[in-house]
Amino acid sequence: MAAMTPINFTAAENTWVAHPSSSSRSNEGFTTLSSNTNMLCLDQGDADSNPVSFTAVPAEGKLKTTKLSNVWSTYGGYVLVTVSGANFYARPTATDGLYSLLWSSSAEAMTDTIPVVLRTAEPATVSVLN
Repeated sequence: MAAMTPINFTAAENTWVAHPSSSSRSNEGFTTLSSNTNMLCLDQGDADSNPVSFTAVPAEGKLKTTKLSNVWSTYGGYVLVTVSGANFYARPTATDGLYSLLWSSSAEAMTDTIPVVLRTAEPATVSVLN
């Protein structure tokens, strides 16, 4: 598996911007172009499952955007979104052990996915972190 760079988020006004972890030995492969690049967002589409991704355009920068970046907040250790009925899922990719994060406003579980709860705390199981 390719080396991955741990990331941290800074939060302001319901937006989260990803940055390489300062404890990371290598920031290789992670690019930050400006202060509004790498904003975590929900892609809106016509599909039952839509990706959680990053965008360089703030949600207020476009009137008819399909990327929602100003939807994030926390409640204790849990991540909340201001999108009604949003559910999160992980789907395996072609790389063993690597998953893509998806979201849907449907309560129905999608096939070939694993339901996910977003939290601000790292997993308690050491094997998950390795």
